[in-house]
Amino acid sequence: MPGGEIAINTFHFGGIDRDAVITTSQSRVLAYYTALKNILSTQWSLTRLTWRLVGPNNPPLEHTPSPAIVGTQTANPLPNDVALVVSWKTALAGKSYRGRTYIGGLTQNALGTASDGSCALIAASGTTIDTAVGSLAPLTGENKLVVYSPTLGEANVVIGATRGNRFDTQRRRENRLAEIRTVIPFV
Repeated sequence: MPGGEIAINTFHFGGIDRDAVITTSQSRVLAYYTALKNILSTQWSLTRLTWRLVGPNNPPLEHTPSPAIVGTQTANPLPNDVALVVSWKTALAGKSYRGRTYIGGLTQNALGTASDGSCALIAASGTTIDTAVGSLAPLTGENKLVVYSPTLGEANVVIGATRGNRFDTQRRRENRLAEIRTVIPFV
């Protein structure tokens, strides 16, 4: 991230076999960021991975990728709070049952020439983003990506995801412009 900023995306995973969940979730998150690196700034890098397993007495897990995963786009980076948003869906409705992940570290190449604020990157790299997201949440196997609600103390399996065609920020989660949401197929 420009200026040495640290961005955090929190992913939760659940499953019965703790060791299998640790191995599977680590490889899924690394695959996610490896797929995204070709659309991220060279000033962006993944140097440490911290994630949590859902359940009692599960301290944060850490992994240091070697070598670090580094973005490949050389254009000027966008501000740190500009991101594309992936929305996670579970089988239940309500704000405690959905989540979102921000894809930051983008460059000015993502702006394109659209005057309506839509992201050229989506058209050019939609498949890259879909592949990355799909690697996090395959529907097969026991160990699953979940949306965790600390308020309810519940973890619900992610069954789908969508991405918009406009930039968003954590300060303004839904912009006022009409947005086209695309369903992301899981692998």
